[in-house]
Amino acid sequence: MFLGQLCLELLERGVDYSVLHAEVDKDGYDLVVEAGEVIRHIQLKVMIAGGARADVSVNTKLASKPSGCVVWLVWDPTIRDFGAIRWFGDSPGNKLPALGDRIARHSRANALGIKAERLAHRIVPVRRFDKVDNMGRLVDILFGKAGIQTDGSQESA
Repeated sequence: MFLGQLCLELLERGVDYSVLHAEVDKDGYDLVVEAGEVIRHIQLKVMIAGGARADVSVNTKLASKPSGCVVWLVWDPTIRDFGAIRWFGDSPGNKLPALGDRIARHSRANALGIKAERLAHRIVPVRRFDKVDNMGRLVDILFGKAGIQTDGSQESA
């Protein structure tokens, strides 16, 4: 649903784009989207509306990617759409803001009841995410407005 809405927004703007999917979740991103001159490595997080999640785990490898970011979606099954979109990242071409020091733990405990640390993951609280009004605004944030016109034409450099 996310990818369909994102691509539709890019198509409506007349932006040439390409999407790659990560086959294995080991480098911290789920999608790589190239739109115009910008390449984004995107980690997706999803929560059901009404969920109590106050933070997410972010792979530290994502911080090494230029334009790496996290998009946190709140899915509302009653309206069959995203009730909220949250964003963590920086402007196109810049790396992620600092992830912090709080190391994530595995969700399942071992035989001794201990949840081991996930050394390559940091906990990022919801307060560090910006709220985004809609998919059009998210496209602006992800790819910038430079070179992308809302009338469907691309600005030439």
